[in-house]
Amino acid sequence: ESSGGMSTDRIGQEFDALMANDAVGAILLQVNSPGGEVFGTPELSDKIFAARGKKPITALVDPEMASAALWIGSAADDVSITPSGWIGSQGVVAVHTDLSQLNETIGRNVTYIHSGEYKVEGNSDFPLSDETRAYYQAQVDAINTQFVAALARNRKSSKKAILENYGQGRMLMAQDALAASMV
Repeated sequence: ESSGGMSTDRIGQEFDALMANDAVGAILLQVNSPGGEVFGTPELSDKIFAARGKKPITALVDPEMASAALWIGSAADDVSITPSGWIGSQGVVAVHTDLSQLNETIGRNVTYIHSGEYKVEGNSDFPLSDETRAYYQAQVDAINTQFVAALARNRKSSKKAILENYGQGRMLMAQDALAASMV
């Protein structure tokens, strides 16, 4: 819960409490998130999806539901959007910053002492090798495959339709999201 954010664990705990409370007849997930880490995201999405039919669950895009938030919010029974809302950013990204030339410029030599062939793989003090880049790309692709499958399940769509209509990493405004059956 830093900078207005909330962990998937905390959201899951709050969600469980609402589901267990007989005085709560429906759940509204008011979403205003640019997304975040993948850790915990599939589990929270699955939890929300599994609760369908027990109580009405609506995700309200107000004003932004992107990336990991899309993965989570799409699991609700219904997804609604404010007229000025944005939804999308379906995809996965990993970042590697190569600081090796900066290190050279400032005269800094970095030595890693390690065990395990891949223990320091992908560190920012050296360029990525082709092997490491391919490994990271495979990991990103695998997570995206899970993301697309979850969106297809959550929105009762096909993987093909998700890949073609959900913006391919771009955000969609409310009217375009409606046309794409995202909301």
